[in-house]
Amino acid sequence: MPKEEVESAPAFEWRYLNEERPDIFDLLTPERLLDVLRYYTFFKKNKKGAKRIKVITRWNQYRATRRIIERIEEYLSKSSEKKNGLVWQWQGSAKTFIMFFVANWFLNRYKGKNSVVFFVVDRTDLKDQHFGVFEAVEDREFREHFDVIKNISELRKRIEEMMKSEETGRVIPTGLHITMIQKFQYGKFKDLMRVKKVQSEENFEAEKAVRKSEVLFLIDEAHRTSTKLTR
Repeated sequence: MPKEEVESAPAFEWRYLNEERPDIFDLLTPERLLDVLRYYTFFKKNKKGAKRIKVITRWNQYRATRRIIERIEEYLSKSSEKKNGLVWQWQGSAKTFIMFFVANWFLNRYKGKNSVVFFVVDRTDLKDQHFGVFEAVEDREFREHFDVIKNISELRKRIEEMMKSEETGRVIPTGLHITMIQKFQYGKFKDLMRVKKVQSEENFEAEKAVRKSEVLFLIDEAHRTSTKLTR
């Protein structure tokens, strides 16, 4: 479906599973409706106008979230080795809500395994945008575990705590953390890394690694500044 046609489609139209035409009957099936109510509907505080507003997923957000969930479940169930992916969404498609839907599902689905989520961005305005949405969410459990990693020292401390917890058999605490890609600086973490040179190319490998599977990175736009940092 051409981008201009997708953008002109009314937000209230339900185009899952078929983006070519709206199908409200799919949304009203018991399985779909209960799923939307459970994981894709929430209230958030509002600074202007009404004190609180209800947020309900759009079809494009639902589709993107479902695809991400499928990839996660396939990897954690060991039915697939694929553990990453790329979701393309146009400007104004509310990617922040997609990240919330995924993180909230992940937190609940793997609650007994103390899941950890890192929201990674590359600009302070994006960090503030994500913080504003997540901080306004009226979900006690989500907000209990949510915080912002303010500096490199704090990020390193979190990573070291996760490593030490695995070494000692302690439980890694559940966490939902916003951080910026610029904090992952090689010079600050090089003692945890080893570098291999293959045909003049430098390959970075972790000297130590967190083996816990229920750790999720949701990266928004950070590809623009991550190339040189990860080479």
